[in-house]
Amino acid sequence: MMSRNWIQITVGLAAGIYLIAFFVFDAPGETIVVRSYGLVVSIVSLLFVAFDKFIWKLPPVRSVFGWPVLHGTWKGTFDSSYSNPETGKKEGPTTAYLTVRQSYSSIYVRFITQRSTSESLVCELKKKGDRLYEMYAIYENKPPILDQGTSRIHHGGVVLRIVGDPASALEGWYWTDRDTQGDLEFDKHSNDVHDSFSKASNGTYT
Repeated sequence: MMSRNWIQITVGLAAGIYLIAFFVFDAPGETIVVRSYGLVVSIVSLLFVAFDKFIWKLPPVRSVFGWPVLHGTWKGTFDSSYSNPETGKKEGPTTAYLTVRQSYSSIYVRFITQRSTSESLVCELKKKGDRLYEMYAIYENKPPILDQGTSRIHHGGVVLRIVGDPASALEGWYWTDRDTQGDLEFDKHSNDVHDSFSKASNGTYT
């Protein structure tokens, strides 16, 4: 469903293009509307895509819409209550990565550790206050097949608070349907999106 912002952007772009057409073309208003319809749809569609992918990230534009830019790979740690059933020992705190693919209209995250990878099934940013945001996600974790004897496929949820403007860190917690939970903190960032532990480990972060 289109948000109020998307509706305002679409209507504003179409109205602006039609206004220009009225000044450029010497024809009755109804003729201009009919003849310009295809052009307006094409231009609005291209601008729509450009805004969704790139334009919204520009500082002057982002200051209006306020959405935090999280795209890239975040490096940090997680501490889990999970205990290996073979050893009885907890795993953590340990290094973890969070990759974020983000446009203005959507966000997708992947949580990567040396042991396994979790993929978001649903992910959303929510504004909590004056320029304060949190990320909520439901995810699925599929450990490598040889590890599923001690770590089965499971699902869970995560809440991350966005620290700073622009974002400088992500802090929060997670829980799973196997009755485990833990704390997450990511305070280093790369603009590159890394989809594996080995690639993320070799990335450059600030």
